[in-house]
Amino acid sequence: MQVGAASDCSAYFFLAEWRSEMKLKEKRELLFRILFGQSFHPEQDFDAEALEVFNRNEKPISEEDQEIVRKELAEIERLLPEMDERINRRVERWNTATMAKVELAILRLTVYELFYKKEAPVNVVAKDAVRLAADYGQDAAYRFVNGAVSRLIEELPKATGEKDE
Repeated sequence: MQVGAASDCSAYFFLAEWRSEMKLKEKRELLFRILFGQSFHPEQDFDAEALEVFNRNEKPISEEDQEIVRKELAEIERLLPEMDERINRRVERWNTATMAKVELAILRLTVYELFYKKEAPVNVVAKDAVRLAADYGQDAAYRFVNGAVSRLIEELPKATGEKDE
């Protein structure tokens, strides 16, 4: 299944109530930027200074939203070996040790959102992954991410009543 194709897979996922001031798309971009930045300094905690720097240089976020982001970053950090293993199984000719940092950060966030967080429909997560790759990656990054996300989506359980294609 290609990203952007109509899919009933999204019916499997629920939309969690988002009670904070930060929109889901803003949170996704913030998480991506922190994951990307952390890839240059793997010895640092995921949230050690990132939120402070973000608050100084970007639109400040509330304490409540910072706490939400910190919890998700801690969960991503805990799940990182498992998420990287999943990425390595599904991405052809590349692995997490050799792929570009932008694409790696996007795929890690996408795996987290698809398989663990399940906060947004599959098609929304997939389209945002491709959008992030187009916005932040090199010229062909969006195509790479699109293909990788499509292969990752194949691992998702199908929604009840969904027919095989």
